[in-house]
Amino acid sequence: MTMKKLILFSACFLLLNNSLKAQDETSSFPKFTSRTYEQNYRDLVLSACIAWIYNDNPAVKEDVLETEDALNNATSYDIENNTGKFKEIIDIFTINSNVNTKRKANPSKLLNCLDLYHSEELNACSCLYITIQ
Repeated sequence: MTMKKLILFSACFLLLNNSLKAQDETSSFPKFTSRTYEQNYRDLVLSACIAWIYNDNPAVKEDVLETEDALNNATSYDIENNTGKFKEIIDIFTINSNVNTKRKANPSKLLNCLDLYHSEELNACSCLYITIQ
């Protein structure tokens, strides 16, 4: 009988803990307001890259542009004066799709944006831009 109570107590504790964790995560939405300038800058570049590659898909482009706008409005970036810097990097990563995929006719350009997000080029650009701020 004691083992059943212990198992029941453990299950209740885990459920309560997960419930509280879920409430805590939703209460601090959106998360980008608590991220560093560098993290938000990198997210901004990623959203610009995704908007660029899905330029011909209005629904995706609109969603990504709204995300980009929210990031831009919540930070103090002078995005108009900096667009050229990360636009050049986006072009480098999206012009040539060298991703080896099974769908040769339509290779994934999103993978190129993810490569950009994790690249040394973006790291250097974000470090330069953040130090200017």
